[in-house]
Amino acid sequence: MEDLPIWVQTLLVLVSSFLFIYLKTINLFHVVDRNVTKAVLSGILVGLLWLISMSLGVNAILKGHIITVVAHIIAGALGTYTAITLDKKKNYEKDIDLGP
Repeated sequence: MEDLPIWVQTLLVLVSSFLFIYLKTINLFHVVDRNVTKAVLSGILVGLLWLISMSLGVNAILKGHIITVVAHIIAGALGTYTAITLDKKKNYEKDIDLGP
């Protein structure tokens, strides 16, 4: 990975960090719903993406690539926001209390 240009490493960090946090949030929803199959499958993907995003993030810190570190943090925040926003839209009708 170190032989890749910094912009490619940063792009990989953006994508893998976003997907990691997004899927981790989705995985949490499946665990809360006690959907074992979806929780296990999303958990496998979370584990794989955790290895990728963390190894790239740690390498960026060790090499002093600040832009890559910032991309890692921003992508994580966007992943959480996206997962929660999409879940709210999906469950919007369930949560509406129409009253009497």
